[in-house]
Amino acid sequence: MSTPETDYRWLGIDVSKDSLDVYDSSQSVSARYHNDSEGIEQLWQALPSGFDWAVVCEASGGYETLVATTLAAHGCRVSVVNPRPVRDFAKASGILAKTDVIDAKVIARFGRLLQPPATVFASESAQQLQDWVRRRQQLVEMLSGEKNRLQQLKGRNKAVLTDEVEAHIAWLKDRIAQLDKKIEELSQQPSQWREDKALLTSVKGIGPVVSTTLLADLPELGHCSSKQITALVGLAPFNRDK
Repeated sequence: MSTPETDYRWLGIDVSKDSLDVYDSSQSVSARYHNDSEGIEQLWQALPSGFDWAVVCEASGGYETLVATTLAAHGCRVSVVNPRPVRDFAKASGILAKTDVIDAKVIARFGRLLQPPATVFASESAQQLQDWVRRRQQLVEMLSGEKNRLQQLKGRNKAVLTDEVEAHIAWLKDRIAQLDKKIEELSQQPSQWREDKALLTSVKGIGPVVSTTLLADLPELGHCSSKQITALVGLAPFNRDK
């Protein structure tokens, strides 16, 4: 059933590794559930039927994935938002205290007033692309750390350890190059990705790595307005009126 945005009942969820703090803004009710399949099903069963639910939660390093995708599969309108605009919203509202229950209430109010766009969840192929892009980022961070260690070892004349680190650097560079090829192949498979990537790389300063990262981490591109994307990634300013 299609309804206006204002007809949704907004649910804010503060996500942690083990728990979900939930605030129903329509009833001013808080509850806590385990962040696992059983707990999320209990959450869903506890929601009154006959309403269109809009769920808002912050991106929390992947801990939000299960609850977000599960509730979306149940038909909820789910928005996974950048934590920064939520924190800015809380400050602008004069809410400085911070507990899990308060955070869930702030998230629900943020959703009800600002109505962030529904998250476009990645397809299976997009999830694969995300996984490989993130793995590449991890290897790049390792490479940077090893280069720093190499400089330190050379300054201390540690020849044996220097050889070990140099070998690891060579392996990391080779593996990153392999991942670049794999990521490029994956990003060229859907025709829409090819078109989006060509459009992104037409902008000066955006190359293959940045464009693919944007495709992987922002599937909302092409589905949301520029203002919505700006708010989604945490770049939209909020007034702080006294």
